[in-house]
Amino acid sequence: MKHQILVIDDMRSIFLAISQILTQKSCVVEYAENGNEGIKKAKSKQYDLVLLDIHMPGMLGLEVCRKLKKEKNYKNVPILFLTSDTHNLQEAIAAGGADYVLKPFKEIEILARVFTQIKRSKSKIKLVKEKNRLASDINTKEKNLNELNKDLDDYFYQTSHRLRAPLNTIKGLVNLLKIDHPETKKIKYIDLIDKWTDKLMSSNEQITTISNMRDYTPNLENYSLIGLITQVVQSINYKDVEFAVDVPKNISLHTDALIFKTGLEPILKNAAFYSIKNGTQQPPSIHYINENGAYFLIIQDHGGGIKPEILPHVMGLFYVGDTKSEGNGLGLFIAQFAFSLLGINVRIESEWKKQTRVKLNLSNIVT
Repeated sequence: MKHQILVIDDMRSIFLAISQILTQKSCVVEYAENGNEGIKKAKSKQYDLVLLDIHMPGMLGLEVCRKLKKEKNYKNVPILFLTSDTHNLQEAIAAGGADYVLKPFKEIEILARVFTQIKRSKSKIKLVKEKNRLASDINTKEKNLNELNKDLDDYFYQTSHRLRAPLNTIKGLVNLLKIDHPETKKIKYIDLIDKWTDKLMSSNEQITTISNMRDYTPNLENYSLIGLITQVVQSINYKDVEFAVDVPKNISLHTDALIFKTGLEPILKNAAFYSIKNGTQQPPSIHYINENGAYFLIIQDHGGGIKPEILPHVMGLFYVGDTKSEGNGLGLFIAQFAFSLLGINVRIESEWKKQTRVKLNLSNIVT
C-alpha cells in the first residue's frame, strides 16, 4: 500500500524535489501551493503525512498546522515542517509539528524523517484504535454487567418475596397441626418439618437482606459504638450465652446504624452458636483496641476454630465448609457485604480447635 503525502509549500521546486525522492519509495505525493489550499486538500483526503513550509505568503505554516491538528482525522497524522532557519522550531513543535527538515535537505534526511514519522504514526493510530476497541468492549461488558446485576436484583427480590408467603403458610399449618392434634408432637417428622421450615425462612430473610443492601445508600450519622453493640446482642436470642463486652462508652462512630448492625449480627450469632455447640466455659468476647494508631473491634470465641484450608473461603456467598454444618453460607457473606458498604475491613483469624477472632477495622469511621 502506497503512503499518501501532502506537500504544502509556495515553492513548487521544493515539491518537485521531494516528490522525486519519495515516489521512488512507494509514496503518492500531492501538492498545495499555500495554506488555504493545503487545508482544503487535507480535508478532502486522508494523508499519512504532511510536509509543511513554515514561511509562506498569506497563512503561515504554524497556523496551517494548528488548524489541521483541530481536525479529527489529523490528530495523529505527523506534520513535518520545512524551514531554512531554526528560529521558529520550538513554536513549530508547540503548534503540533512532529519534526522538521532544514532546507536545503538531503535525500537521506527526507527519507529517514518521513518514514520514521509514518511508522510512529501508524503504530500510534493502531494503538488508539485498539484502545478505542477495548474501551468499547469494556463499555459493552459494563452495560451487560449492569443488566445482569439488575436481573440478579430482580431475582433476589422476586424469589424472596414469592417464597415468604408459602413458607409462612407451612409454618402456620404445622403449628395448627400441633394444636389441633397434640398427638402429632410425638412424630419426629413434624419437628423436622418445623425445624427446616424455620431454616428456609431464615435463609429467605437473609436473601432479602442481600437484595435490599444492593440498592441501599448508607445514611451516615454519629452513633455510640457500645449502643449499637448492645442492640445487636439483645436481638440475637442466645439466652444461654452472655458476651464479655469491653468497649469504652465514649467511642462514637460516623456510620449507618442499620448497615452496621446488619453486618455485626451474623458475626455475633456465630460466636454465640459455636460457644454453645462446643460447650466452652469461656464466653465470647467483644472488645475495642487501639493497635498502632488503628482502631479495631474484636469479636472472639473459643468454639473450636476454623480449619486452615476453609478459612480463606468462609465469607464467600453460599460457602459451607463442612457437610455437617447447619449454616447456609450467607451469614458471613452478609457481614462482609454490609461492612464493605461502610468502608470497614473484615479480617478473620482462627486457630483450629481453639478459637476464632473477627477483627473489624473501624479506623475510617471512629469520630
